[in-house]
Amino acid sequence: MTTLTGGGFGILFGYLSANYLMNMIDMKIEPSVFAIVSGIFISSGIGLFFGIYPAMRASRLSPVKALSHET
Repeated sequence: MTTLTGGGFGILFGYLSANYLMNMIDMKIEPSVFAIVSGIFISSGIGLFFGIYPAMRASRLSPVKALSHET
């Protein structure tokens, strides 16, 4: 949920920023559906990878060893 929310805010911020800048120089923009969907998938994929990978590594350790070892 965090990555989806962050991706949504990023897309919204990017769209609003681009719209503001394009209005300053009198141009029209239209974001493609492909770009929006790609942004959501990329942000979700990165969030899932960096959330699941450390959890899988930690699950392989014994609790006593994981708590006593500082990394």
